Amino acid sequence: MSRVLVTGGGGFLGSHLVERLSDDGHDVFVARRRDYDLTRSSDAERLFADARPELVFHLAAEVGGIGANRANPGRYWYANLMMGAHVLELSRLHDVRKLLTVGTVCVYPKHAAIPFREDDLWDGFPEETNAPYGTTKRALLVGGEAYREQYGLNAIYLMPTGLYGPGDNFDLETSHVLPALIRKMLESDGEIVLWGDGSPTREFLYVDDCVEALLLGMERYDGREPVNVGTGEEISIRDLAELVAEATGFDGRIVWDTSKPNGYPRRKLDTSRAERLFGFRAAEMIGQSFTLLQPDDLDDLTLARRRAALAGVSVAPFETTRRRRDGTTFAASLALSPIRDRDDQVIGISSITRDMTERNQLERELRSALGAAQAANQAKSHFLAMMSHELRTPLQAILGYTEFLLADPPRESTPEQKEDLGYIHQGGRRMLTLINQLLDLSRIEAGRLEVGRHPVDLTGIVEAVRQDVAPQASRKGLALCLDLPEGVPRVMGDAERLRQILLNLVGNAVKFTERGMVHIMAQATEAGVVVVVRDTGCGIAPEALPHIFEMFQQVDSQLARRHGGAGLGLAIAQRLAKLMGGDITVDSQLGEGSTFTLHLPATATLL
Repeated sequence: MSRVLVTGGGGFLGSHLVERLSDDGHDVFVARRRDYDLTRSSDAERLFADARPELVFHLAAEVGGIGANRANPGRYWYANLMMGAHVLELSRLHDVRKLLTVGTVCVYPKHAAIPFREDDLWDGFPEETNAPYGTTKRALLVGGEAYREQYGLNAIYLMPTGLYGPGDNFDLETSHVLPALIRKMLESDGEIVLWGDGSPTREFLYVDDCVEALLLGMERYDGREPVNVGTGEEISIRDLAELVAEATGFDGRIVWDTSKPNGYPRRKLDTSRAERLFGFRAAEMIGQSFTLLQPDDLDDLTLARRRAALAGVSVAPFETTRRRRDGTTFAASLALSPIRDRDDQVIGISSITRDMTERNQLERELRSALGAAQAANQAKSHFLAMMSHELRTPLQAILGYTEFLLADPPRESTPEQKEDLGYIHQGGRRMLTLINQLLDLSRIEAGRLEVGRHPVDLTGIVEAVRQDVAPQASRKGLALCLDLPEGVPRVMGDAERLRQILLNLVGNAVKFTERGMVHIMAQATEAGVVVVVRDTGCGIAPEALPHIFEMFQQVDSQLARRHGGAGLGLAIAQRLAKLMGGDITVDSQLGEGSTFTLHLPATATLL
């Protein structure tokens, strides 16, 4: 799962999106206005540093109904423009994998053809009361395209229609038409006044359906073009008022104040999402039974979940099947929520469906690829083990003969011959070390390397390692310091493997340090014993540090060529430490040196 940042996550749409993302197992960071003012660059930078997001949903907005838009045009223009610009730039700087910006139908021209089509977006100016807000949202669409072109930022733009549902904004000063109607009618026993003449039409979308569209967009859509999100159905404000009056039991008088603006004359989106998903157009499904989408052999568990939703229980997403218009079925993820009336009685079910066909196919392909990779890894380990054995036998003979010749009396070999034999012996030892490392690695990956878990005298091993590397340190003029306080506990482990680990850590410290010192220290901790190897060498670059324990990784390619090595020593050392119940950690500053810490479990017996 991913680290997800949701700006505006405390708002109406944002709170529903955050709940769904959390239910799906994502690590969600919610940007709330009280904690981060996104109109300020310092707060926006702090937000991205705190969230470290891989995916970003930008929902934060300063917005309201017609009255709020007329009262705050400058505020809405500035706030929305600055928030969007900061989110765009910081998404680029923090290498965000994908940015989804939620736009608005307010970007469409006042007299755009009905239904609104994405291609008509630039055919005119937005409706006057919505223009400051709508033009900033247009600017964010252009900004996303610009950042995609110049920086490769995967920025997408979705435009939902008007939303409704639990948790809506019912503040009469800033709310949209539907929650405002509901509150006015619930709080009034007599007359209510509504703006305009009631003729404009609006399209509404349930908030959880919008959440589903955002998730589908983040999962599947990578295009640069904006995408409408809606139902494709419109209703006049006058008819909506009568519908709300009936639902709330309001029997008072509705007065239409025609001195006030109507706003957009009509709002209806060109929508094809439901048709692509099921093969049905939205209009075809209105008034139809949900069983039209169910296969004939619906399983008992799905029916039980439907009964639970009708009983008032929200049902978390589960996988089932759905039916298209042509009768074919497909895998779908379904989430069910009860719909309640003003008396909190369940009157229906809200269902959110996700087509799982591509996802399930991808999972099957991933499982197949994983199986193939595991088989290839086993074959590789078998090959390495076999070849290591085959190479060691002749190599041991070569090393034996060179050692025999080097041990001859001086009169038997010339100085030049002795030097050549030394080169052969040195190269052979390096080759033997590499072969042993490959053999260890193949055994570890195959789970066939056994390590002992016995009480071990750590001080003796550390001293032996110091003696092994002391000649090399002396030749380089390095101080080799040893700090072994009394009372260091025995550790649980394998003595030979511990010596191998420490020889790698201390040997690397000496190898990559040209001047100064190498310090070896052991001490008891609450968790066991640590052995710290600190040097004043070249250090490790920050970008290389996370990969330092990976196989075939070198601190630096130039250093690797100068000092040799295959990049297996640290990888094997850390794996050996973990097999003994410990670990190895590292801290390093480029140009100042490195500190490797071996963590080991201790026995209860002190030395």
